Amino acid sequence: MLNGKITFFLESTPDVESALYNCALVNPKAFEKLKKVAHSQLELEKNRFVVRVEQVILVLMVNASVQDETIICIPAVLRSKLNKSTGSIVQVELVDSSSKFDQANEICITLDRWSPNQKNLLTLDKETLISTIKTKVLANIVQKNQILALGYDQITLPGTVTELFASKRNLERAIINSTTKISLQTKNNKIFLSGEDALFNTTFNFDQLGIGGLQKEYEEIFRRAFISRTVSAQLMNEIGIDPVRGLLLYGLPGTGKTLIARKIGQALNVKNIKVINGPEILNKYVGESEKNIRELFCEAESDYKKYGLKSPLHIIIFDEIDAICKQRGSSSASTGVNDSVVNQLLSKIDGVEQLNNILLIGITNRYDMLDDALLRPGRFEVHVPIKLPDTNGRYEILMIHTSTMRKNNRLDASVDLKMIAETTVNYTGAELAGLVRSAASYALRRSANMDNTTNTNPKVDEKNVKLTFLDFELALNEVTPAFGVPHEQIKQYLKYDFIMYSNEYVEVLNNLETMVLNLCHKTGILSVLLHGLPGNGKTSFAIWLALKVQFPFLRVIRNTDYIGSSQNMKILQISEIFSEAYNSEKSVIVLDDIEQIVEYSPLGPVYSNTILQGLTGLITTPPPKNHSLLIIATTSRVNCLQELWMTDSFTTDVRTKGISDYSELVKTIESYFTKNQFRLEEIKQIADICFENYKCREIPIKKLFYALEMVLAEKKKKSGDTSSYSTLHKNAYVNCLKAFNII
Repeated sequence: MLNGKITFFLESTPDVESALYNCALVNPKAFEKLKKVAHSQLELEKNRFVVRVEQVILVLMVNASVQDETIICIPAVLRSKLNKSTGSIVQVELVDSSSKFDQANEICITLDRWSPNQKNLLTLDKETLISTIKTKVLANIVQKNQILALGYDQITLPGTVTELFASKRNLERAIINSTTKISLQTKNNKIFLSGEDALFNTTFNFDQLGIGGLQKEYEEIFRRAFISRTVSAQLMNEIGIDPVRGLLLYGLPGTGKTLIARKIGQALNVKNIKVINGPEILNKYVGESEKNIRELFCEAESDYKKYGLKSPLHIIIFDEIDAICKQRGSSSASTGVNDSVVNQLLSKIDGVEQLNNILLIGITNRYDMLDDALLRPGRFEVHVPIKLPDTNGRYEILMIHTSTMRKNNRLDASVDLKMIAETTVNYTGAELAGLVRSAASYALRRSANMDNTTNTNPKVDEKNVKLTFLDFELALNEVTPAFGVPHEQIKQYLKYDFIMYSNEYVEVLNNLETMVLNLCHKTGILSVLLHGLPGNGKTSFAIWLALKVQFPFLRVIRNTDYIGSSQNMKILQISEIFSEAYNSEKSVIVLDDIEQIVEYSPLGPVYSNTILQGLTGLITTPPPKNHSLLIIATTSRVNCLQELWMTDSFTTDVRTKGISDYSELVKTIESYFTKNQFRLEEIKQIADICFENYKCREIPIKKLFYALEMVLAEKKKKSGDTSSYSTLHKNAYVNCLKAFNII
C-alpha cells in the first residue's frame, strides 16, 4: 500500500460473461481497502468507478465472483493495453473522474472476428447487439482505437472503437451513457448486420455519391427496390409481399447507368456484390454458359438454405445484359446458346426454388432487344429509364467535375457553369466530363512553353494554370454531343447560302414556324412533307428549317445510308433513330427522298411494304409526354406517295417551287455572287438569256448554282487573277447554262 495505491495480482476474468463488461473486477473487500486509501473517489453509474492501473485508466466494478481480495481481474482485450500477463503485480488507485472525461454523444464500432480463419457467415441483429452493448458497457470509459469484447447469442467477437464524438468534437476518450448513440459497421465479409437500417452504410449520404442530375432516379430506385429490404422480415410477412428481385437501368450510352450501379454498391452495407459484364457469361463449350449463370447464384442459394429470411442480401450486377438476354428466337445461330442462357437465368430468378435474398441489377443501352419474359413482375420488374440530364442536372454534373479545381482555386471567376449548363443541351454526363477535360487541356497548353509541336517536353507554368471561360468555349467546339446536331454532315447540305428568292418561301417559313411552336407543343409531333421538282432545293430547305427551329437533336435519314441492309434491318435502324429522338425533349428528323427510303419503283410498281408500314407508324406515333418531335420529309414523286396512301400520314404538305420569275432570278444570282465578281449588267445578261431560252416552267435552283459555278470558273480562267474578273462573252454564258440543261 503506497500513496493511495494497492498492489494486486493480475488475473483474467472468472467467465466470458464478466469479460463483456470490459471493466476491471475486484472482490468487495478489496474495494473497501481501495476506498480507505483513496484521496478522492466518484461513482460513475451502477457501482462503477474510475481507477488507474499502472498508467492506464480503466473502469472498476465490484464483483463477488472474484474470490481472492488480492486479485484484480481484467479481460484480455484490456490486459493488452497494460502489456502485462496474468500473474503480474500491478498498482491500482481510485481516480476522481468528475472533470476529466466528457460524455460521449456517439461512438462507431467496427466488428470483426477473433480468428481470420473463421469462414462461416455470422448474421447479427443490429438492434439487439446495440442493446446488449449499452447494457454491458454503460458508464465505461472508452477511447479511440480501443478493442472491446462484445457478446451476441453466446458468441464473442471484437469491436474496435473507430470514431468517438462528444459535443460535436472528435475525442480520444469519453464516457458512454444512456443517451450515447452507437453505430455499428463491419469490414469482415463473413459478418452480416441485419436490422432496420443495416442495409445502407452508416456514412451513406446521397450528396456524397458524386452523381449529378439523377436524384429522381435514385429516389425511385430506393422506393421500389430497397425500402422493402430495410424493414423487418416480420413486417414483410404481415404485409404479405416479397421484396423486388430485379432492377433494370436503361438509356442512352454515357448517361450514367453503370455509374449508378457502382455507387449503389458503395452505398449498401452488402459484401456479396458481383459485377458481371454480359459477354463474360458466354463460353464456346456446350453447357458452360448455363453453368456460369448457375454459379452466380450458388452463394445466395447456400445462404438462403442456412439462414432463410435472415440471409444476407446478394447483389448481382449485369452490365450490358442485352448481350446474354436477347429475345429468344431472334438469333439465327444454330447452337441456341442465347435461348438457353435466358431460360437458365429465368429459372434461377423465380423458378421452383425462389430466392428472396438476391437483387439483380441489369444495365443496357438496348431495352428493345431484351426478352419480354425477363421484364415481367417478379423478375426485372423495376424499369428505370436514365435520361439525358436537364439544365439543373448538367449544372450538378459540371459542379462535380470541377469541384477539385474550384477547391484549389484553379477555376477562373469568368467561368459561369450555369451558362455552360444552359448551352450544353443533350450532353450526357460522360460528354460533360470530357468537356471539362478538354477545357483543362487548353488551359495547360496555354501555360506551357511550346514554341512548336515537336517540343515533347514543354515547361508548364504550374502556378498560373487556371481554366477560363475561353477554354470552355474552345472545348465546346471540340466536344459535341452524340445526340445533338451532326454539323459535319449538315455542311454538305448547305454548301450554298439559303436564298429566300420568293415571297412564297417567306410565307411558308413563317407558317411552319408558327405550326412548330403551337401544334408541336400541344400534340408533341408535327410532320411536314416537302414536295416539288428535282433540284428545287427541298433538302436544303428541310435542313435550313430544322436548324431554324433550334431543336438540339437533328438526324437526317437517307436511303444511301442503308445500302446492303435487309428490309428488316433497315426499318430497325430507322426505328433506333426515332428512339434516340424520343430521349431528347426537342428533336428533328429529316427523311430525305422518302420514296427511295420505302424502295418505290414505278416498274410494277414495287415498294417495300415492311418499310412502308413501319415508317408510317413511326411518322404518326407521338413522342413521350412533354417531348416535341418535328418530322420533315422530302420527295420529288409526291404522286407515288399518294398511290401508297402515305401523304395522309403527314400533318401538312408544302410544295417547293423553282425560280419562275425574272426578279427572283436576278435576286438569286445577285445573292450568289459577290460584288467584285459580277457587275449588275452581267447579272441581268445571264437572267435575260435564261428567260429567253429556258426549257421548263421553273428553273431548278440546284442546276442554276452549278451553272453559276461554271461561269465563275470561266471568268477566273480568263482573268488569271482571283482578285479581279474579266467580262465573258455572251456565248460563254449560253454554254454554261446549256451544260446543265437550263436552256
